[in-house]
Amino acid sequence: MVVVEADEYDRSFLRLHPHVAVITATDPDHLDIYGTHECMMDAFWQFAGKVDGDGMLLVKQGAFRTADGHSYHDDSASAMVEVRKLASYSASDANTDYHAENVRAHDGNILFDLVTPVKVLHDLELCGTALYNVENAVAASAVALWLGLDEDLLRRGLLTFEGVCRRFDYRIREPRMVYIDDYAHHPAELRAAISSVRFLYPGKRVVGVFQPHLFSRTRDLAAQFANALDELDEAVLLPIYPAREEPLPGVSSAMIVDLMSSGHARLCTAEEALRLVPAMDPDVVLTLGAGDIDRLVAPMEQTLREQLL
Repeated sequence: MVVVEADEYDRSFLRLHPHVAVITATDPDHLDIYGTHECMMDAFWQFAGKVDGDGMLLVKQGAFRTADGHSYHDDSASAMVEVRKLASYSASDANTDYHAENVRAHDGNILFDLVTPVKVLHDLELCGTALYNVENAVAASAVALWLGLDEDLLRRGLLTFEGVCRRFDYRIREPRMVYIDDYAHHPAELRAAISSVRFLYPGKRVVGVFQPHLFSRTRDLAAQFANALDELDEAVLLPIYPAREEPLPGVSSAMIVDLMSSGHARLCTAEEALRLVPAMDPDVVLTLGAGDIDRLVAPMEQTLREQLL
């Protein structure tokens, strides 16, 4: 068995022919490739149609709905119902086949009950991870159970999962200071990371450092980025990481700052952030982005640890 993270960028996921597929999100992205959200959704319909007829297709609730709540329709949509097992999941929606209930934090861990079409698995536990991983755990558990995994092995697997680098990656986890690094570079991902911190550390002062990724993504989603970053107590924005793109006239990180309503956002370089963030007296620090912000992580950790001495 091979497990692959399929990427819709450049339509490369359409080369796959999975036995089991999970569609986790269809938020508008990579519009430099697709042009419109509708074209991107067409590609997801095609991907759904490539699942084996005797396989499983698990879709996040609402993934195939428009912003106004209507379903997307396409000639290839009928292919979705040809798989033997078509199921829905969510973090909390009781109208789905698989979902979580009674989600709570306990000593930095997250416990939840998993509701399946067959039974409820009580008190599943995730160790030191983000709230958004409850949703991921629901999806992974649904697939594992469908493939025949034993319930005890499922519990053990969830509890011992240590996460991956740059996905809600704890760099400091002390009573006086928490520092988490996350690859989030889309507004939905920023909201997920920040809401996880708010859930795990209620009432704490949260400072985030964000490096936008791509000029086109910043241009297309500036308002959504601003809305997500407004949930921080302080937001520090670095210059845009261009990746494969040339600069676009008038597009910069300042577009996001100008649209924020909190009044607690500023622009700086990575070097300046090393001095600025500790001076903000944070309880929790988040570094966010998919560019070369990873080069900031080690020096930021060292600087914050020195502050703890």
